[in-house]
Amino acid sequence: MRKFTSLSKAMFRGFFRDRVAVFFTFLFPLMFLVIFGLLFRDDGGSKVELGVVGDGPVIRALPADAVQVRRFDSLDTAVEQVRAGDLPAVVAQQGDEVVVRFAASDQVRAGTVLGLVNGVVSQANVAASGRPPRFSMHAEQVEDSSLKPIQYLTPGLLSWSVATSAVFGSALTLVSWRRRQVLRRLRLAPVSAGSVLSSRLGVAFVVALLQATMFILLAITPLFGLLLSGAWLLCVPAAAPRRRHARCDGARSMGGGARRAGRGAARLRRGRRRARAALFPLGRRLGPSGACGRRSWGGSGIT
Repeated sequence: MRKFTSLSKAMFRGFFRDRVAVFFTFLFPLMFLVIFGLLFRDDGGSKVELGVVGDGPVIRALPADAVQVRRFDSLDTAVEQVRAGDLPAVVAQQGDEVVVRFAASDQVRAGTVLGLVNGVVSQANVAASGRPPRFSMHAEQVEDSSLKPIQYLTPGLLSWSVATSAVFGSALTLVSWRRRQVLRRLRLAPVSAGSVLSSRLGVAFVVALLQATMFILLAITPLFGLLLSGAWLLCVPAAAPRRRHARCDGARSMGGGARRAGRGAARLRRGRRRARAALFPLGRRLGPSGACGRRSWGGSGIT
């Protein structure tokens, strides 16, 4: 346990001393959260800008929650704005006649405006007839009305951030250590490979918890308005349970201290052999009395 704690502290300090890793792990994902959160903050309340000329029951019946009215004095001026692409359509009412001029270049907005104006005209005709409508329609969305873009932007960006930091923070770090022969030096130390790997994964898990905390604290501010509801604790990264494997290992090693002492002695002997091979690469070795001896290689006369 002391080896695991010491390695974890060393790797944690080394991670925070690397300014590039800290920037791309914490600040870079938060920049995306701020940018997309500000861009889509008012996405649910977008309105269709519509030019209006004149006044009448149809003009007054246009829904204010879906249409942003822009008034003009003459129809020709409003049509010029539509041709220039500044407006999707213009509605003019002169007495009982309603004129709609729209730009066919944007089929989506043109269809929205035509359907909206047609519904308003139909309601005005029913009201003018003096008879109650025979059919009625009740429309309601199936999603939660309080759902905002920040509600799905935050978990999505948080998942991407945690996955990226796990790949570049754990996997590529071990690959870099292998290229720089850091793992070879760690093998010479009385530390098992499991302790090195588990300590690196523990550092990645702590970093993921810090990322989740920073994301949530930033997203719940009044600027973005994240609402923590339902199973929001699922956004907290969790490691795979290892208690079951630990019990199995304990059951297999009933020898206890003797078995661990034997493994420690074996690792110490392997470390001595590696150090001896590094000091005497041409075959020189220490004799039983501690003096340097020589041995021949294949009878070729090389000693």
